[in-house]
Amino acid sequence: MCHDEAAGVPSRPSSIHDDSTSTAPSANPSYASQPFTNATSATDNDDDDSAYGELIARSTCSITSAEYLFEKRNGRTYHTFGGDRNAYVLPNDELERDRLDMQFWAIHECFSGRYFFAPLAPNPQAILDIGTGTGTWAIDVGERYPSASVTGTDLSPIQPGWVPPNVSFELHDCTVRPWEFSARFDLIHTQLINGFAVRDEGWEDFYRECYGNLRPGGWVESHEFDLKLRSDDNSIPEPSAVQKWLEAWNEGAGGGFRTNGAKLAAAMGKARLVDVVVKKFKLPVGVWDKTQLNSGMLSLVAMTEHIEGLSNRIFMENLGMSQEEMKAYTDPVVREFRTKSVHGYWDMCVIVTLFELL
Repeated sequence: MCHDEAAGVPSRPSSIHDDSTSTAPSANPSYASQPFTNATSATDNDDDDSAYGELIARSTCSITSAEYLFEKRNGRTYHTFGGDRNAYVLPNDELERDRLDMQFWAIHECFSGRYFFAPLAPNPQAILDIGTGTGTWAIDVGERYPSASVTGTDLSPIQPGWVPPNVSFELHDCTVRPWEFSARFDLIHTQLINGFAVRDEGWEDFYRECYGNLRPGGWVESHEFDLKLRSDDNSIPEPSAVQKWLEAWNEGAGGGFRTNGAKLAAAMGKARLVDVVVKKFKLPVGVWDKTQLNSGMLSLVAMTEHIEGLSNRIFMENLGMSQEEMKAYTDPVVREFRTKSVHGYWDMCVIVTLFELL
């Protein structure tokens, strides 16, 4: 059963925690899930030599700082986990971490301070955050739920070393199946992994893995957006520099970055998840929406100050452009985003579903 955003999340016989006060698949399945520590080594060599290939392919219980070299390209560092350079096309360096944090807090503000919408029981035991990025969501949720063991997974070990005792991080490729987590989860959460970790028909298989890793009565919640800038007042110019850049970006990144709540809800239903709810939000870019000033400003800075990091690899390597050709795309994008008369936003959707034994 699927409910639209007006219907609300199905009720459960437990209280809902109020968070409003908060300020190409891997080629090596054996390398799918490993605990990690932090390091930021990088290599300038774009070509794998034999020693480097052996290093990437090695599977151990833990990964030391020498065992996960980041790859440096065009002045930015990128993940090398599993040996698949194209599994995640964006950087993982400090500049990118800043962008990820701004993106996270923009969405958090858009959600009125909510970390999730599933009516989770007061004392959950296990929570999983797939594609954790800088780990902010996992850390904050771990602080709010000390009863739960919170696990964040990602392709890059870029999370802080000092975390709550109930929070841990693992290198994990969610496209390598079956998952082999030691726990069954009360909540599995994702945010902005569409196109990066899961594409198109892959969502159904992804949700099947979620189904197999939930406790009865557990929840899956996805936060995703459509890669198309929209406005309600036709203020986006025609032709739009932003839309031209988005279309080229989607092509260079391999496609699959367009989605919506209905598609994801259908994938959940096919995976035997029930009581699907879709909630819709508008994430502004810029300060034109006076009810979401913080969210809009963070979105604007995340896009305009980090446009080259978002574009370098996709335009220059994947699409074969020179830096000058790339800037012919990105410079007009920055100007358009900063135009006050343009009232653009991203369509955000939250999809929440319940696992019940049928």
